[in-house]
Amino acid sequence: MSACCRRAFLYGCAGLPLWLAACTPVRNPVTGNLDFTLLDPEEEAKIGREEHSKVLAHYGGAYEDPRLQAYVREIGERLVAVSELPGASFTFTLLDSPKVNAFALPGGYVYVTRGLLALADDEAELAGVLGHEIGHIAARHVAKRYDRTVHTQIAFMSLGILAYLYLGEMGVRPIEKLATAWMRMFSREEELEADELGIRYLTRAGYDPTAVASLLTAFEQWERVFKDESEQTPSWLASHPSPDARARQATKQAASVDAAGERRRDAYLALIDGMIFGDSPRHGLVLARQFVHPELGFRFEVPEGFAIRNSPQYLLARASDETFLVFDLVRPTPGRTLEDHLLTDLYFGRSTGGLERWHTADGLPVLATPFRARFRGGPIFGVAAIVDDGQETLKRWRLVAPQSDDGVWQFVRQTTSSYRRLEPAEAAQFRPLRIRVERLAGGESATELAARMEVESGALELFQILNDYAGPADGVPGRAVKLVTRS
Repeated sequence: MSACCRRAFLYGCAGLPLWLAACTPVRNPVTGNLDFTLLDPEEEAKIGREEHSKVLAHYGGAYEDPRLQAYVREIGERLVAVSELPGASFTFTLLDSPKVNAFALPGGYVYVTRGLLALADDEAELAGVLGHEIGHIAARHVAKRYDRTVHTQIAFMSLGILAYLYLGEMGVRPIEKLATAWMRMFSREEELEADELGIRYLTRAGYDPTAVASLLTAFEQWERVFKDESEQTPSWLASHPSPDARARQATKQAASVDAAGERRRDAYLALIDGMIFGDSPRHGLVLARQFVHPELGFRFEVPEGFAIRNSPQYLLARASDETFLVFDLVRPTPGRTLEDHLLTDLYFGRSTGGLERWHTADGLPVLATPFRARFRGGPIFGVAAIVDDGQETLKRWRLVAPQSDDGVWQFVRQTTSSYRRLEPAEAAQFRPLRIRVERLAGGESATELAARMEVESGALELFQILNDYAGPADGVPGRAVKLVTRS
C-alpha cells in the first residue's frame, strides 16, 4: 500500500473514535436496556420538527379532510396510550398521496397515505399499520438507523477513498452499493420487531390482532399486481422483509394471543367513502396520454408510446427507448427573462443552439432550445421548452434522449403545441377517482362488480384486492364493497 493510500485509510478510520465519543446513553422503552446513540429524545424531536415540512412537500401535503385527519389521529393516540410511551407527544398525519405507504420520523411523527387507507379493509388494519410505526419509535429504531448511517459513512469512507485511488469512479460505485446494503441489513429484524409491537398494541387497544397479517397479505397482492417494475428493489437489499414472510410471522404471533378484538369494518368504510383514489386534482390528473390540471386550469397531451407517472413535484413521461419527458412548474424570479428561466437547470448541461419559437393550441408563445448534458456517465441530448401563460408559475418541459434526431424536436413540439388553458366550467368536468362504498344485493360476481369501476385498466384485479373478493360466495347480501368511480 502506498503512503498516500495509508493516509487515506487512517483518515477514514480516525472518525470512529469521534463517533463513539458522541454517543449518548438512552434507556430503550421496549427492552429496558441502555442504547448508546447519537440522538437523545430532544434531538429526535428537533429532527422530526425540521423534517415534517419536507415530508409534506414531498408527498403533496396533508389530505384536506379534517374528519379523516382526526380519525387517523384518534386511532394513533389510542395505540400510543397502550404502548411503552403513554403520554408521549405524537403527530399523526394522513398524506395526500396515492402511494401505499406508512413511515415514521424521529420525535413521534407518524405518516400514512390515503393510498394505504384505500387498501386497508377496516379500522383494525389501519391501526395495525399505525401500531407498527409507533413500535419503530418506541424501540428507537429510527435513532439506530441514524446511527448506522453515520457509522457506515465513516467506516466505508476509507474503502471508498482506496477504491477511487486504485480504480477511479467505477471503483467507488460498488462500495456505495455495499454501504447502502450495510445500512439496511439490520432493519429486517427491526421490521419484524415493529410488527410484533404493533400486534401487542392492537391487542391491548381491543383490536383483532390478525389485522396485521391480513393487511400484509393485501399489500403483497398489491405489490405483485400494481407496483412499477422499475421501482422494485432486489430482495437482499430490501429494507423490509417480504410482505408474505411478514404475514406468516404475524399470523403465528396473532394465533398465540388469546383475544378476539374488533375490526370496525362498517365504520371504517363509511369514513373513507368519497375519499380520492389515485391522482389528486391538487397535483393534476393523468387520463391516458393527457395531463389535466383542473385547479390550475390547463391540459396537454404526450406523444404515443409514452407512459406517464405523476407526482407532486413533476410529471414524468417515459418511452421504451429511454427517452424521458419531464414537466414541472417554475415560479418566476423577478428581474429574470423567460429565456433566463429556460436556460436554467438543463440537468447540469448547456444550450447547444439558438432559440426556437412556436405556439401552443391557444396561441401562447413557446420558447425552446437544444442542450447537451451527461447522465449515468454518458452523453444525452435534450430539448427544453417553456411557456408563460400569465399564471403564478411558468410551464416547463425538458425532454432527454440517448441521441439527437428530428424525432426529439417533434416530441417536444407535439406536446407543447397541445397545451391549452381551461375555462373554469371545462376544468370542473375533470373529476378525480374516488372510493365509493356500496352494499351488495347478493351473489354478484367479481367481474360484474369490476365492470362498474371507472379505471383505465386492471379493474378486476383492483376490485379483488381492495375487497378481498374472489367470487359470488363472497357476495353476502348487505356486505359493503369499495368501488372506484368518478361519480
